[in-house]
Amino acid sequence: MFKIKKKITLLATTCCIATMIVGCNNSGITNNETSTNSSKQYYVSGDNISLDTTVEKVPNKVKLIKAKRKEINTIKLKKLLFGKNSSNVKKIDEEYYEDNLKNALYLQRYGGFFYTSKNYDYYDSSIHTDIRDENYNMNKFSTTKELEFMTREEVIKWLKSKLEKIDINLGDIEYNCYSMEHNQLKKYEEHYDKDDNIDKSSYKSKWDKEDDCYYISIRQKVNGIVEYHKFGGELRNYEDSKASIVAIVSKRGFEYIEMTSAFDFDNVDKTVSIKDPQDILDNVSKQYSNIVGEEKYNILSFKLCYFTNIENKDEVIPIYECYMLEKNKNGISRLQLFFDASTGEALEL
Repeated sequence: MFKIKKKITLLATTCCIATMIVGCNNSGITNNETSTNSSKQYYVSGDNISLDTTVEKVPNKVKLIKAKRKEINTIKLKKLLFGKNSSNVKKIDEEYYEDNLKNALYLQRYGGFFYTSKNYDYYDSSIHTDIRDENYNMNKFSTTKELEFMTREEVIKWLKSKLEKIDINLGDIEYNCYSMEHNQLKKYEEHYDKDDNIDKSSYKSKWDKEDDCYYISIRQKVNGIVEYHKFGGELRNYEDSKASIVAIVSKRGFEYIEMTSAFDFDNVDKTVSIKDPQDILDNVSKQYSNIVGEEKYNILSFKLCYFTNIENKDEVIPIYECYMLEKNKNGISRLQLFFDASTGEALEL
């Protein structure tokens, strides 16, 4: 998620939601296994590494695809986000627009943008998305509850219809949708001054039902496989706040929306063989289970995906993405491993 302070100060926050499921067998090797699966159990071996996510069965072969990045129509985008107030929008510089109500739009490289409403700071101060943070609270919000102003299904349809107004048709998607009620948001609200002290003057004077919202992360899919791409030097999508599209929607409309890039996809007349997930997990186990020290590794995401290289003509290849946390005496850090899904070779992306 991004935040605008005064002019154009960008602060990135991240979130990660994982279901922690750990098991073992009675063999001589400790296997930390997924509990339920659409296909079979996969595992990692070693006392210091656990597989805390469901790994889905993958096909033996997948189609290669090509991607064409969708172009953003700035005029349509401003009309969509600023609405009737579009006439009061000022162009601060080539990439940044702001209206008289302090709603703001920032255009990004590679066909992306983000928008924040005048209320955004209150949401950003209440939604703590970094799993390494002691104030992390994404796991406190429901992923099933329906809010009064719109159902979960309706808000996804609404969001997609809004994007279609700027000629962004996402096609097949996967998404996560969190229900956030105003009384929860009020409870978690925190503001700090430049010296990192609590700033009471910045707190919202009153939270009410108008502030109820959905936090939504959307990823494009093609051939049933999720698409990932880099943005700002990072491979996007592995956490909800870094999905291709992230939005906060209240009864008022968009309180925040960010899109990195969106694509049109087509199959090409070629398929490639895909390594079994266990082969890759065995390599991960071998690399990390023999580390001497107190480090513990929790794999929170392991999946087959298409990687679109937006820095190299939008070339697409199938990869395995392995996202995990390393815990040691100094705290928690994130690790991401990438593998060519066809050869099993480790990749530097």
